[in-house]
Amino acid sequence: MHATIRIATRKSPLALRQAELAAAALRARFPELRVETVPMTTRGDTPRHGADAHAAHAGTQAGADTAQADAHAAHAGTGGTQADLHAAQADTHAAQAAAHATHAGGKGLFTRELERGLLDGRADIAVHSMKDVPGQLPGGLVIAAVMAREDASDVFVCNAHDSLEQLPEGAVVGTASLRRQCQIRHRFPHLKVAELHGNVGTRLAKLDAGEYAGLILAGAGLKRLGLDARIRSTLPHDVCLPAVGQGAIGIECRDGDDAVLALVRELDDAPTRVCIETERTLARRLGADCRWPLAVHASLHGGVLRLRALVGDLAGRKILRDERSGAAHDGALLAAAAAEALLAQGAGELLAAFTAQSAAPSAS
Repeated sequence: MHATIRIATRKSPLALRQAELAAAALRARFPELRVETVPMTTRGDTPRHGADAHAAHAGTQAGADTAQADAHAAHAGTGGTQADLHAAQADTHAAQAAAHATHAGGKGLFTRELERGLLDGRADIAVHSMKDVPGQLPGGLVIAAVMAREDASDVFVCNAHDSLEQLPEGAVVGTASLRRQCQIRHRFPHLKVAELHGNVGTRLAKLDAGEYAGLILAGAGLKRLGLDARIRSTLPHDVCLPAVGQGAIGIECRDGDDAVLALVRELDDAPTRVCIETERTLARRLGADCRWPLAVHASLHGGVLRLRALVGDLAGRKILRDERSGAAHDGALLAAAAAEALLAQGAGELLAAFTAQSAAPSAS
C-alpha cells in the first residue's frame, strides 16, 4: 500500500474543501495512510485570465447594451415593431455568449494543470467537481471514483426575498452559467440576468454590496462550505435543470497505477457513477461541455434510471427538452436516445449557433 497519497487540488476554498472531503474518506478507510494536499493554480484561477476575460466581457456587453437601448428608444419613439426589439435583444445575448466564451477559455480550464501534476508525478490523485471535467480525459488518466453525490439542484440566494417569483420586474439576477441564464430568462422574462464570475465568496460579496438582487448558485458548493444559511430556496428541476455532473466529486488518477487505483476505488459510489456517466455520455453525443446552454440530470431510484435534458438559446426564447426512463444498466442507451431526440428537435442548430456566436470577434 502507498504510504502517502498526494492530492492535486485548486486553491479556491471550495476546491480545498472538496479535496479535504476526499482525504477524510481515504483516512477513514485506511487509517495508516498519510494524505497530503498539493494546491495548484489553474488557468481559470489566474488574475490575468480573469482580467482579460472581464475586459472582453465589459466591451462586448457595453456594445450590446447600447444597441439594445437604441432599439428600445426607436421602438418607443417611432412605433418600431416588436421584431426590431427582439432582434436587438438577440444581438445582446450573442455578445454575452461571445464574452462568456472568452471568460470560459476552453475545456479543462479548471482541470488541466491538475492533470499535468498527475502525469508528471507531482501528485497521485486529483479531486474535481465533475461538472468541470471535460468529456474526454487526457491519455493515461481515468476517473477512478465518483463520490456520493450531494443534491445537484441550483439554489436562490438573496438578502430580501425568498424566491425568484418575489423579485420585482427588472431585478438583476447574477450567474456565470449560460445554462442557468437561458432557463431563468425563459421562466422569468421580466428579470434581468447578468454575468457574475469569481469564487463563492466573491459572488456573495457582490450580492451583499447591492450589485445584484439575487444569485443563482449550486447548492452543493454552499453546503460544503457551511453556507447553508445563505440559501433562500432550492430551484425545482422544472425551473432550472442542473449541469452535467453537478453536485458530484470525482477523483482522477493515472491509469495503470494499480496501488492508487485500489485505494481510490473504495470511495466510488456506484449509483452516483451510473448517473454521472449517463449525463456525460449524453453531453458527448451532443458535442457539448459545461460552457454551453445544456442541462442534464440523471437520478436512480429503485433500479429505475430517470434522465432529463434540455438545450436552450441564450435569450431563453427556445428550450428543447427530453425525458426518459429505463433500467440502470441502460444508461448509455438512454443517453444516446435522448441526444437523438434533442437533435431531432433542433438542438444541433441551437448549439451550432452558440458556437458561431462564441467564435465571432467582438465589435470594437
